[in-house]
Amino acid sequence: KLILAHCVGLVIEDNLFILAAETRFIVNHLWEEMMLINNVQTNLLRTITKEQAELLRAQPKRDIERYEELTSINNELVTLQRELAKKNIELERLNAEVQRLSIMDDLTHLYNRRGFFEIGHREVERAKRFEKPLSAIMLDIDHFKQFNDKYGHAIGDKVLEEVATRCSLRLRKVDILGRYGGEEFSVLLPETKIADARITAERLRYHTSHEPISTEVGLLSVTISLGVAIFKGDTMGLEELLEHADQALYKAKESGRNQVYVDGE
Repeated sequence: KLILAHCVGLVIEDNLFILAAETRFIVNHLWEEMMLINNVQTNLLRTITKEQAELLRAQPKRDIERYEELTSINNELVTLQRELAKKNIELERLNAEVQRLSIMDDLTHLYNRRGFFEIGHREVERAKRFEKPLSAIMLDIDHFKQFNDKYGHAIGDKVLEEVATRCSLRLRKVDILGRYGGEEFSVLLPETKIADARITAERLRYHTSHEPISTEVGLLSVTISLGVAIFKGDTMGLEELLEHADQALYKAKESGRNQVYVDGE
């Protein structure tokens, strides 16, 4: 009787095929042939599988049991590999989501301070490398503490969300808006000169204040103060640029709030 001493498994789509022969040379030859089979040659694949099955049925019971055991192990292995592939895909998705959440602010859905600095440093390096203008805006909600003290933090959160939304809608896709901390927001304007940055800041101020914010306690009038600064060459980093914008913001508040102040004026 013929004993098929050598066999190998081949997975094609959802099917597991066992190649068996007397010698390893024949098995390897079958393997190479099977790897070349395309969708048009599926009948040949089935014919070979059927022939091998007929031969196996003629083998001693012990060999058949060993074959069935090997087939079972191979099937389990294929199933485990597929499950592992699915879990790896899900793990990659979760890792990407964790990374995204680590740089985003839960309330406003803007970049948080960490995310803003991570993106901002790259933008500063780009401005240096290509000698492009870069402007920054620091803005603060006027008298924000009063909203929390008078109406509670839920209303304060509503004000923060609405200000973030109104500012986002008035910026370009290339602009970078983040929640710097508390009621303070920061903006980077790539390839924007100081005069254009001032126009952008005035637009943010106007669209924040021109229409009251609707809340559970009624309509609330909200204004913001803004400071604008321009990136000044290789000697300036992101932190220094934002510091200049923050100093301008402080002067805008000193001058009565609800206005734009440009650094150096």
